[in-house]
Amino acid sequence: MISWFKRRLIYFNNFLIPFIITMVIEFNIYNTTSSFVITSIILLTIISITLVGFGYLLYFINQSTKLGYEKREVYMIRDRTKLDLTYYLILWSIIVVLFYFFSIYTASGIYVIIGIVIGILLPSNEDIDIVFYNPILYFIGYRVYQVNFKNDNHDIYIISNKKLEKGTYKFYMITDYLFYYDKRLIEKGGNQKWLMKSWKKKLRTHWIGSK
Repeated sequence: MISWFKRRLIYFNNFLIPFIITMVIEFNIYNTTSSFVITSIILLTIISITLVGFGYLLYFINQSTKLGYEKREVYMIRDRTKLDLTYYLILWSIIVVLFYFFSIYTASGIYVIIGIVIGILLPSNEDIDIVFYNPILYFIGYRVYQVNFKNDNHDIYIISNKKLEKGTYKFYMITDYLFYYDKRLIEKGGNQKWLMKSWKKKLRTHWIGSK
């Protein structure tokens, strides 16, 4: 079972992109005032924490591969990727617009940032797919599915790099109700060292391609 603190840290990393955008906005609005310095320090700290959270998410996925896989039969499946992505795009837009408005018209962007951070951390969001599915995963080819296994009535969430349909798969367990599927890793025999190389290659390829 993952503690509240670890879940909040992983959830917090899903907001890396809007905080980077707010940092860019801050540089374009102010560049010499004391307010700029304080807000920039806070934003840089927040961005650092989100990066730690993303690293922690990758760590959890990597650790799951060390425990071996489980063979499960999927008989009901729903693709949650677009729904979760829409959820985050709306939240990201709200964060950026609020910061931009208050920074331009009231010069109180710093208070907005603090309020946003509190707003993100306080609610006890228990939706596993919302907590663990970072939108960055979507941009490097990963999807999230809500499935039901045969002889198990619980909703299970799967992070996968391959389109899933009904059938039998070999999954790695991240938490009780969150599994990970990597077709290439399974074909390689479950080598977790290969997994980390694959993640690094994907992130590097996406970063270079975005330039």
